[in-house]
Amino acid sequence: MKPFYSVVMERLRSLHEGMIQSMEGLPQDALDWNPGAEMNSLAVIATHTAGAESFLVRQLVAQEDVNRSRDSEFVIQDVSSAQLAQLLCASEREVARVLEGLEMEDLDRESALPNGEKVTVAWALLHTLDHTGEHLGHMGITRQLWEQR
Repeated sequence: MKPFYSVVMERLRSLHEGMIQSMEGLPQDALDWNPGAEMNSLAVIATHTAGAESFLVRQLVAQEDVNRSRDSEFVIQDVSSAQLAQLLCASEREVARVLEGLEMEDLDRESALPNGEKVTVAWALLHTLDHTGEHLGHMGITRQLWEQR
């Protein structure tokens, strides 16, 4: 794997480790707890993050049809922290598989979002890290709210 892509993977692994730590030791009620209107549970955030990574990297970068059902990510319940950790680890393996096959010139290659907007591989990878990092922050706050409720 090219050094740039190795750095992307290191960062993604670190973000996933933080997500897994955010769920460690919590009962199922905490994983499924929704802290308020327009907010999501830890289980939903982890599931949605893995779905978004699959779409951004496998579909936009590798041009694989992932048949993502985004809406289903937001109704997930009764999934253990171990299963959610496995989901994130599986996503990580798929991202690594895609990145292993990329060259540096692939960063400029374009793909289209569902709305037709053109984005580059570089955009998709950076957006993956941004999006996952944003949701790691949501998970930390959700855990704090659960512990302080």
